[in-house]
Amino acid sequence: MNKHILPYGVAGLVFAVFLALIVLVGVIFLHQSEPHHVLITPTTPSLSAASTDNEPIRRSDYLGKSRYHYRNRVLVLMYHHIDPHEGAFTISPERFAAQMNALQQAGYHIIGLNKLLAFADSGAPVPDNAVVITFDDGYESFYKYAYPILRAHHYPATNFIIVQDTDAPNLNRKAIPHLTWLEMRKMQHDGMTFCNHTYNLHYLAVVDATGHQKPAAANAIFLPGKGRKETQQEYEARIRSDLALAEERLERELGPHPKALAFPYGAYNDTVLNVARSLGIRLFFTVKPGINPPDRTLLYRINAGTTALSAQGLLNVLRHYDQPTLTPTGSNM
Repeated sequence: MNKHILPYGVAGLVFAVFLALIVLVGVIFLHQSEPHHVLITPTTPSLSAASTDNEPIRRSDYLGKSRYHYRNRVLVLMYHHIDPHEGAFTISPERFAAQMNALQQAGYHIIGLNKLLAFADSGAPVPDNAVVITFDDGYESFYKYAYPILRAHHYPATNFIIVQDTDAPNLNRKAIPHLTWLEMRKMQHDGMTFCNHTYNLHYLAVVDATGHQKPAAANAIFLPGKGRKETQQEYEARIRSDLALAEERLERELGPHPKALAFPYGAYNDTVLNVARSLGIRLFFTVKPGINPPDRTLLYRINAGTTALSAQGLLNVLRHYDQPTLTPTGSNM
């Protein structure tokens, strides 16, 4: 009888060991395939090492509806040009799409310029994790590449256009193509807005007899025929004429629009601010990074249109500016 029991006992033992090995291998496989829950500690962002293009979005950046990064403040993103060939101020459609996906997955809420205007003017409420998307210069790539991606997400955005480049597109045939009024009118139906980046002050002008150049909007320029710089009165008149013409053309072609100005090169002074305010312009966009509290009309922007930022890299930078102590100080203007 024992002769028959022994073989079955050994077989059972071998089978049990085999099952145990299968279970152990399965546990190891599941552990290795499960993404790790990484907690990101905000640090000063280094754009050169923000993250690689192929780095996946970390699970710690995904937020449920009940969680938030910040409240009662707004982050504004700045872009310029989108093209398959990336450069200093140019990112690819793929990079832009990945950034938009990341914003959605991480719980950021994209708001339009009218909501930002109400927030800045009177402290009107905005959703948690509010973000505004802006573009400068009015390149046609906004229509070709950015607009389809924004529309797919139902995201509003604002493009600050150099109005003369749309009015007279053939003045510089070597320039990057700019938006047409027809393209802008089409995009308005999907929440895109278009605002003032001056009529024709986006260039570096000679400011003295030695030939030094500075941003034309923020400096009195040198008048070679008179051998001197503009007087303050002449400077103010030039700025007023340009900004008023830009506003008039925007109104005529696109109808009512938020009264906002993005400074060329981010350069401005009290003269520009005072003249613009006298024309009814109420929001002003700099290129200084930061997060915007309520009742502030001189606004900070974060440069997201750089090849240094992957989707995860953008989230890292935004998390840095989430911190209340990192909001730049200064008077509300």
